[in-house]
Amino acid sequence: MATAIESHPSTSKAPSTAVVLPQGTGANDPVRLGRMAVRFYQKGQPAKALPPLKKALALQGRGAGARQPHFGILLNNLGVVHRELGHAELALPCFLQALEVDREAVGEGSPQYATHLNNLAGLHQEMGQPRQALPLLEQVVAIDRQTVGENHPQFATHLNNLAVLRLQLGQAAESLPMMMQALEVGRRTLGPAHPRFASRLNNLALIYTFLSRPREALAQFDQALRISRKTLGQTHPEYAIVVINRAALSRKMKRNQEALRLAGQAHRVFLNALGREHPHTRSAWTFIRSLKQAMRTA
Repeated sequence: MATAIESHPSTSKAPSTAVVLPQGTGANDPVRLGRMAVRFYQKGQPAKALPPLKKALALQGRGAGARQPHFGILLNNLGVVHRELGHAELALPCFLQALEVDREAVGEGSPQYATHLNNLAGLHQEMGQPRQALPLLEQVVAIDRQTVGENHPQFATHLNNLAVLRLQLGQAAESLPMMMQALEVGRRTLGPAHPRFASRLNNLALIYTFLSRPREALAQFDQALRISRKTLGQTHPEYAIVVINRAALSRKMKRNQEALRLAGQAHRVFLNALGREHPHTRSAWTFIRSLKQAMRTA
Protein backbone atom coordinates (compact mmCIF):
# COMPACT_ATOMS: atom_id res chain seq x y z
CA MET A 1 0.00 0.00 0.00
CA ALA A 2 1.15 3.52 -0.74
CA THR A 3 1.62 6.02 2.04
CA ALA A 4 1.25 9.68 1.23
CA ILE A 5 4.64 11.16 1.99
CA GLU A 6 4.28 14.91 1.71
CA SER A 7 6.98 16.72 -0.22
CA HIS A 8 7.20 20.36 -1.16
CA PRO A 9 9.14 22.26 -3.67
CA SER A 10 9.97 24.37 -0.63
CA THR A 11 5.33 19.36 0.27
CA SER A 12 3.33 16.74 1.21
CA LYS A 13 1.72 14.65 -2.58
CA ALA A 14 3.09 17.83 -0.33
CA PRO A 15 1.93 18.14 -2.47
CA SER A 16 2.57 19.54 0.61
CA THR A 17 3.85 19.49 -2.96
CA ALA A 18 5.53 22.58 -4.21
CA VAL A 19 7.02 25.71 -2.79
CA VAL A 20 5.29 28.90 -3.79
CA LEU A 21 7.79 31.41 -5.09
CA PRO A 22 7.45 35.21 -5.05
CA GLN A 23 5.77 36.87 -8.01
CA GLY A 24 8.08 37.56 -10.93
CA THR A 25 7.73 39.22 -14.30
CA GLY A 26 8.93 38.49 -17.81
CA ALA A 27 9.04 35.32 -19.90
CA ASN A 28 12.65 34.70 -18.85
CA ASP A 29 12.19 35.42 -15.17
CA PRO A 30 13.26 32.37 -13.10
CA VAL A 31 10.75 33.14 -10.34
CA ARG A 32 7.87 33.29 -12.81
CA LEU A 33 9.02 30.06 -14.46
CA GLY A 34 9.35 28.42 -11.08
CA ARG A 35 5.79 29.39 -10.19
CA MET A 36 4.56 27.97 -13.50
CA ALA A 37 6.26 24.66 -12.71
CA VAL A 38 4.66 24.56 -9.25
CA ARG A 39 1.22 25.04 -10.78
CA PHE A 40 1.75 22.13 -13.20
CA TYR A 41 2.94 19.96 -10.31
CA GLN A 42 -0.03 20.83 -8.14
CA LYS A 43 -2.37 19.92 -11.00
CA GLY A 44 -0.84 16.44 -11.14
CA GLN A 45 1.15 17.17 -14.34
CA PRO A 46 4.77 16.73 -13.26
CA ALA A 47 6.11 16.13 -16.78
CA LYS A 48 4.91 19.60 -17.83
CA ALA A 49 6.74 21.11 -14.87
CA LEU A 50 10.17 19.98 -16.12
CA PRO A 51 10.78 22.46 -18.99
CA PRO A 52 10.04 25.66 -17.02
CA LEU A 53 12.02 24.37 -14.04
CA LYS A 54 15.08 23.57 -16.13
CA LYS A 55 14.92 26.96 -17.83
CA ALA A 56 14.51 28.70 -14.47
CA LEU A 57 17.56 26.89 -13.10
CA ALA A 58 19.65 27.86 -16.13
CA LEU A 59 18.67 31.51 -15.67
CA GLN A 60 18.98 31.61 -11.87
CA GLY A 61 22.29 29.75 -11.94
CA ARG A 62 24.18 32.55 -13.66
CA GLY A 63 26.79 34.24 -11.50
CA ALA A 64 25.75 35.12 -7.97
CA GLY A 65 22.26 33.73 -8.56
CA ALA A 66 23.56 30.22 -7.90
CA ARG A 67 24.27 31.22 -4.30
CA GLN A 68 20.84 32.69 -3.56
CA PRO A 69 18.02 30.92 -1.67
CA HIS A 70 15.82 30.74 -4.80
CA PHE A 71 18.41 28.56 -6.52
CA GLY A 72 18.11 26.05 -3.68
CA ILE A 73 14.32 26.16 -3.97
CA LEU A 74 14.43 25.52 -7.71
CA LEU A 75 16.85 22.60 -7.27
CA ASN A 76 14.62 21.13 -4.58
CA ASN A 77 11.56 21.50 -6.81
CA LEU A 78 13.31 19.79 -9.71
CA GLY A 79 14.11 16.91 -7.34
CA VAL A 80 10.46 16.70 -6.28
CA VAL A 81 9.32 16.56 -9.92
CA HIS A 82 11.87 13.87 -10.82
CA ARG A 83 10.80 11.89 -7.77
CA GLU A 84 7.13 12.19 -8.76
CA LEU A 85 8.03 10.88 -12.23
CA GLY A 86 9.76 7.87 -10.67
CA HIS A 87 13.32 9.05 -11.48
CA ALA A 88 15.00 8.62 -8.11
CA GLU A 89 18.47 8.63 -9.66
CA LEU A 90 17.82 12.14 -11.02
CA ALA A 91 16.08 13.41 -7.89
CA LEU A 92 18.89 12.50 -5.48
CA PRO A 93 21.58 14.89 -6.80
CA CYS A 94 19.02 17.70 -7.01
CA PHE A 95 18.14 17.36 -3.32
CA LEU A 96 21.78 17.08 -2.28
CA GLN A 97 22.77 20.17 -4.27
CA ALA A 98 19.77 22.10 -2.91
CA LEU A 99 20.94 21.37 0.63
CA GLU A 100 24.46 22.54 -0.23
CA VAL A 101 23.06 25.85 -1.48
CA ASP A 102 20.83 26.15 1.59
CA ARG A 103 23.74 25.70 4.01
CA GLU A 104 25.42 28.78 2.60
CA ALA A 105 22.33 30.83 1.74
CA VAL A 106 19.95 30.30 4.68
CA GLY A 107 21.70 28.01 7.19
CA GLU A 108 20.95 24.55 8.54
CA GLY A 109 18.52 25.85 11.14
CA SER A 110 16.13 27.46 8.68
CA PRO A 111 12.63 26.26 7.69
CA GLN A 112 13.74 26.10 4.04
CA TYR A 113 16.60 23.75 4.92
CA ALA A 114 14.21 21.61 6.96
CA THR A 115 11.78 21.35 4.04
CA HIS A 116 14.48 20.28 1.61
CA LEU A 117 15.94 17.80 4.10
CA ASN A 118 12.42 16.40 4.50
CA ASN A 119 12.26 15.78 0.76
CA LEU A 120 15.61 13.99 0.74
CA ALA A 121 14.34 11.78 3.56
CA GLY A 122 11.19 11.04 1.56
CA LEU A 123 13.29 9.96 -1.40
CA HIS A 124 15.25 7.54 0.80
CA GLN A 125 11.92 6.09 1.96
CA GLU A 126 10.73 5.56 -1.59
CA MET A 127 14.08 3.96 -2.49
CA GLY A 128 13.55 1.40 0.28
CA GLN A 129 16.07 3.00 2.65
CA PRO A 130 13.92 3.92 5.67
CA ARG A 131 16.75 3.72 8.19
CA GLN A 132 18.72 6.31 6.23
CA ALA A 133 15.64 8.54 6.27
CA LEU A 134 15.01 8.30 10.03
CA PRO A 135 17.80 10.58 11.37
CA LEU A 136 17.04 13.11 8.63
CA LEU A 137 13.35 13.35 9.54
CA GLU A 138 14.12 13.51 13.24
CA GLN A 139 16.43 16.45 12.48
CA VAL A 140 13.70 18.08 10.39
CA VAL A 141 11.11 17.88 13.17
CA ALA A 142 13.64 19.23 15.70
CA ILE A 143 14.37 22.23 13.44
CA ASP A 144 10.64 22.89 13.05
CA ARG A 145 10.06 22.87 16.81
CA GLN A 146 12.72 25.54 17.20
CA THR A 147 11.77 27.72 14.22
CA VAL A 148 8.05 27.54 13.37
CA GLY A 149 6.62 25.75 16.43
CA GLU A 150 4.28 22.80 16.79
CA ASN A 151 1.17 24.64 15.61
CA HIS A 152 2.55 25.42 12.16
CA PRO A 153 1.47 23.60 8.95
CA GLN A 154 5.10 22.80 8.10
CA PHE A 155 5.61 21.06 11.44
CA ALA A 156 2.47 19.00 10.81
CA THR A 157 3.68 18.03 7.35
CA HIS A 158 7.01 16.82 8.63
CA LEU A 159 5.49 15.07 11.65
CA ASN A 160 3.18 13.26 9.21
CA ASN A 161 6.21 12.08 7.31
CA LEU A 162 7.96 10.88 10.46
CA ALA A 163 4.79 8.98 11.39
CA VAL A 164 4.75 7.37 7.92
CA LEU A 165 8.37 6.35 8.34
CA ARG A 166 7.69 4.81 11.74
CA LEU A 167 4.88 2.82 10.14
CA GLN A 168 7.20 1.61 7.38
CA LEU A 169 9.62 0.45 10.08
CA GLY A 170 6.81 -1.58 11.65
CA GLN A 171 6.31 0.83 14.56
CA ALA A 172 2.58 1.46 14.16
CA ALA A 173 2.00 2.09 17.88
CA GLU A 174 4.58 4.91 17.84
CA SER A 175 3.24 6.20 14.53
CA LEU A 176 -0.37 6.60 15.67
CA PRO A 177 0.00 9.53 18.14
CA MET A 178 2.24 11.39 15.69
CA MET A 179 -0.34 11.07 12.94
CA MET A 180 -3.14 12.14 15.25
CA GLN A 181 -1.15 15.26 16.18
CA ALA A 182 -0.41 16.03 12.52
CA LEU A 183 -4.11 15.69 11.73
CA GLU A 184 -5.15 17.99 14.54
CA VAL A 185 -2.70 20.70 13.52
CA GLY A 186 -3.86 20.32 9.93
CA ARG A 187 -7.49 20.62 10.96
CA ARG A 188 -6.75 23.94 12.69
CA THR A 189 -4.40 25.44 10.12
CA LEU A 190 -5.52 24.05 6.77
CA GLY A 191 -9.09 23.03 7.46
CA PRO A 192 -10.72 19.60 7.11
CA ALA A 193 -11.37 20.02 3.37
CA HIS A 194 -7.72 20.40 2.29
CA PRO A 195 -5.94 17.79 0.09
CA ARG A 196 -3.11 17.55 2.60
CA PHE A 197 -5.61 16.77 5.34
CA ALA A 198 -6.97 13.99 3.12
CA SER A 199 -3.49 12.54 2.66
CA ARG A 200 -3.11 12.32 6.43
CA LEU A 201 -6.46 10.60 6.77
CA ASN A 202 -5.16 8.10 4.22
CA ASN A 203 -2.08 7.54 6.36
CA LEU A 204 -4.13 7.21 9.54
CA ALA A 205 -6.21 4.57 7.77
CA LEU A 206 -3.03 2.66 6.90
CA ILE A 207 -1.97 2.74 10.55
CA TYR A 208 -5.37 1.37 11.60
CA THR A 209 -5.06 -1.31 8.93
CA PHE A 210 -1.65 -2.32 10.29
CA LEU A 211 -3.11 -2.43 13.80
CA SER A 212 -5.94 -4.75 12.57
CA ARG A 213 -8.65 -2.12 13.05
CA PRO A 214 -10.31 -2.37 9.61
CA ARG A 215 -13.56 -0.58 10.38
CA GLU A 216 -11.74 2.48 11.66
CA ALA A 217 -9.46 2.31 8.62
CA LEU A 218 -12.46 2.13 6.29
CA ALA A 219 -14.00 5.28 7.75
CA GLN A 220 -10.75 7.23 7.32
CA PHE A 221 -10.22 6.03 3.75
CA ASP A 222 -13.75 6.97 2.75
CA GLN A 223 -13.42 10.45 4.24
CA ALA A 224 -10.08 10.91 2.49
CA LEU A 225 -11.66 9.88 -0.81
CA ARG A 226 -14.50 12.38 -0.43
CA ILE A 227 -12.09 15.24 0.24
CA SER A 228 -9.67 14.28 -2.55
CA ARG A 229 -12.49 13.86 -5.04
CA LYS A 230 -13.76 17.37 -4.35
CA THR A 231 -10.42 19.15 -4.13
CA LEU A 232 -8.17 17.32 -6.60
CA GLY A 233 -10.56 15.46 -8.87
CA GLN A 234 -10.65 11.80 -9.84
CA THR A 235 -7.79 12.04 -12.36
CA HIS A 236 -5.16 13.24 -9.86
CA PRO A 237 -2.42 10.81 -8.75
CA GLU A 238 -2.92 11.69 -5.08
CA TYR A 239 -6.57 10.72 -5.35
CA ALA A 240 -5.51 7.42 -6.92
CA ILE A 241 -3.14 6.72 -4.00
CA VAL A 242 -6.11 6.74 -1.64
CA VAL A 243 -8.12 4.58 -4.07
CA ILE A 244 -5.44 1.86 -4.31
CA ASN A 245 -5.05 1.80 -0.54
CA ARG A 246 -8.81 1.48 -0.17
CA ALA A 247 -8.65 -1.40 -2.64
CA ALA A 248 -6.06 -3.15 -0.50
CA LEU A 249 -8.30 -2.84 2.54
CA SER A 250 -11.25 -4.21 0.56
CA ARG A 251 -9.15 -7.23 -0.39
CA LYS A 252 -8.17 -7.77 3.22
CA MET A 253 -11.86 -7.67 4.13
CA LYS A 254 -12.59 -10.33 1.43
CA ARG A 255 -14.44 -7.84 -0.79
CA ASN A 256 -12.57 -8.93 -3.90
CA GLN A 257 -14.88 -7.54 -6.58
CA GLU A 258 -14.86 -4.14 -4.89
CA ALA A 259 -11.07 -4.31 -4.57
CA LEU A 260 -10.70 -5.15 -8.26
CA ARG A 261 -12.90 -2.25 -9.34
CA LEU A 262 -11.01 0.24 -7.16
CA ALA A 263 -7.59 -1.03 -8.22
CA GLY A 264 -8.56 -0.75 -11.87
CA GLN A 265 -9.63 2.84 -11.32
CA ALA A 266 -6.36 3.71 -9.59
CA HIS A 267 -4.30 2.01 -12.28
CA ARG A 268 -5.98 4.03 -15.04
CA VAL A 269 -5.26 7.28 -13.22
CA PHE A 270 -1.61 6.38 -12.62
CA LEU A 271 -1.20 5.26 -16.23
CA ASN A 272 -2.63 8.47 -17.66
CA ALA A 273 -0.96 10.86 -15.22
CA LEU A 274 2.41 9.21 -14.57
CA GLY A 275 3.01 6.72 -17.37
CA ARG A 276 3.38 2.96 -17.67
CA GLU A 277 6.82 2.74 -16.06
CA HIS A 278 6.10 4.73 -12.91
CA PRO A 279 6.35 2.69 -9.68
CA HIS A 280 2.75 3.56 -8.74
CA THR A 281 1.48 2.30 -12.10
CA ARG A 282 3.47 -0.92 -11.91
CA SER A 283 2.46 -1.51 -8.31
CA ALA A 284 -1.24 -1.10 -9.11
CA TRP A 285 -0.96 -3.48 -12.07
CA THR A 286 0.84 -6.06 -9.91
CA PHE A 287 -1.95 -5.76 -7.33
CA ILE A 288 -4.60 -6.37 -10.01
CA ARG A 289 -2.81 -9.41 -11.43
CA SER A 290 -2.30 -10.89 -7.97
CA LEU A 291 -5.93 -10.34 -7.04
CA LYS A 292 -7.22 -11.88 -10.26
CA GLN A 293 -5.01 -14.91 -9.73
CA ALA A 294 -6.28 -15.32 -6.16
CA MET A 295 -9.90 -15.04 -7.34
CA ARG A 296 -9.37 -17.70 -10.01
CA THR A 297 -7.89 -20.18 -7.54
CA ALA A 298 -10.33 -19.49 -4.71
